[in-house]
Amino acid sequence: MGRYDQIIDWFKQRHDTLLDDLEPLESGLRRMMEFDGYDWRDVTPQLIAETKRKIEELELLVTIYEGRNA
Repeated sequence: MGRYDQIIDWFKQRHDTLLDDLEPLESGLRRMMEFDGYDWRDVTPQLIAETKRKIEELELLVTIYEGRNA
């Protein structure tokens, strides 16, 4: 058992959760709206971009921590 196993597992679980969240957003099954004080606007494209960025960050963190775990 490596020093960072629990952290790596958490990163992987969070990664999988974000992938599950991303699928319905990209397919159009889910849209996210935000009220700007005047009207509702679709923020789905921003949420998709943010989710993809977080997924990439988690993938990088897993790579880094797996390298240190060896």
